Amino acid sequence: MKRGVLILILVLVLIFAAIALIGGYIYMQFTREPEIPENALLVLPLSGRVCDLETSPVAHKTTIKDVFFHLQRAKTDKRIQGLLLKISWIHAGPAAVEELGFLIRDFRESGKPVHAFIEDGGLNEYVLASHAQSITAMPGSDLFLKHFASEALFLRGTLDKLGIEAEFYHIGEHKTGASIYTRDGMSPEHKESLTTLLQDITDHVIRTIAHNREMEAGKVRSLIDDLSMSNQTYQKEGLLDSIGYADDIFFKDGSSLKRLAFSKYVQTSRPNPFPGPPRIALLFAGGEIHAGGSGGPSMFGDSVLGSDDLSAQIRSLRRRDDIKAVVLRIDSPGGSATASESIRRELELLDKQKPLVISMGPLAASGGYWLSTPARLIVCLNTTLTGSIGVLGGKFINRGFYDKIGLRKELVESGDFAGMFSDIRPFTPAERRRFQSLLQRTYDRFVNLVSESRNLTRERTEAAAAGRVWSGSRALELGLVDQCGGLLDALAAARSLAGFSDKDPAGLLILPRRKSLLDVLIGMTAGVSAMENPKLEALLQKFKRSFPAAIMPFRVQFQ
Repeated sequence: MKRGVLILILVLVLIFAAIALIGGYIYMQFTREPEIPENALLVLPLSGRVCDLETSPVAHKTTIKDVFFHLQRAKTDKRIQGLLLKISWIHAGPAAVEELGFLIRDFRESGKPVHAFIEDGGLNEYVLASHAQSITAMPGSDLFLKHFASEALFLRGTLDKLGIEAEFYHIGEHKTGASIYTRDGMSPEHKESLTTLLQDITDHVIRTIAHNREMEAGKVRSLIDDLSMSNQTYQKEGLLDSIGYADDIFFKDGSSLKRLAFSKYVQTSRPNPFPGPPRIALLFAGGEIHAGGSGGPSMFGDSVLGSDDLSAQIRSLRRRDDIKAVVLRIDSPGGSATASESIRRELELLDKQKPLVISMGPLAASGGYWLSTPARLIVCLNTTLTGSIGVLGGKFINRGFYDKIGLRKELVESGDFAGMFSDIRPFTPAERRRFQSLLQRTYDRFVNLVSESRNLTRERTEAAAAGRVWSGSRALELGLVDQCGGLLDALAAARSLAGFSDKDPAGLLILPRRKSLLDVLIGMTAGVSAMENPKLEALLQKFKRSFPAAIMPFRVQFQ
């Protein structure tokens, strides 16, 4: 009997030892840093979706966060001899491209060369390539350089066919976010705002190309206006340096460089571009603003920026004595006014103890701008979409749809206004007045916050408000921001406000950190109970809670 027990114990020990060895081997394989060759040319692929932040451990999107951090490393890494941008169609707006341009120009200041190879693309891809010292285009394909355009979708006719009525109200004639449901085409205000935005952004892009290529802006514009141009003509006119292949760049000037994929370089940790204990915090905040936790899709397809999660991160940074300044990077179209105010309050408390600097990404509109009001300094990109100081709200009336599918729904009310947000009847006149009064109070609160934080008169703020979306450069003229620049400018401002000189060591804490596979597995396990409620119902409840909404009135898809 004792012999059998001893054998069982021995077998269990061997099993646990084997598991430990296998686990250790797997851990070493996943955590061991790859070897970086000497004399390497870092290859940065820029195609597909480009976003500010990606927290998933399995996603492979290009992010501003990764490019920022690892190009800062590569600047001082003696193994890296230069940078090759491998560019194809980019699914991102001009603001993301502008930020990448700032980071590439900063890398060039290290003295290391930057080359761009364009496989295919249009104006967005070309302006990104123009930040390099040389531009090579692929033989057999021509660049398609044309002005920007944007389309707007309207669902009024679709909803009519389904028997759904959208009853929405807004404060600000340019707050046209509900037009997708209530109109069958653009309002004059919508079209005028969008036209001005596209023109502002196109003008900036042309100026950028002219500066980078040392050409006259008028000549650049004329080349873009002529769609008959070929790559050979672009080369002759000075927009391209050569037509060839990426391989040619590895043997440029007779020196053989070793190819180093950016995806491999991000798996290494040295050199650290921000040595020393953390003194400055860089907090990325992206998505549609809602109450509760972050993560998951919103009704409009964006990721959700939860007020609970972001507020907790802000409080943690406020309480840390070692953190002397905070840069909040915002990429948000807005969302719930209540959730925006909750986050704004935490930022206000933080700024009373240490400097808060806002770095606006591609989007910092409506609720995204609301978050910016407590900051000592607001830095935005020239092509950031911001402003949209206005409010909207309402509900969908689904009675007709329910009738079409044979569904019957009845409402019992215990008092006045109890069924105000029922989806089987419109607002009553009294409910409509009450709701519009709520929207007006929210709008007045928004305008007052902007007036006080930006030291603007009510009249000047109203002129910049009315729900209108502005480009970053136009927002600077209106006094809504302090300067145009990128992430590096915001970090430099935070260092200065915290009292650090250029020579003082100040480590950088970047949040949120990318999730590990274990975090994802734990999240999936915790989310099993959430499956008891239908996803659609959860989304609809989140949608209801978002009103009154401080959200961007339209989305701009650049083509």
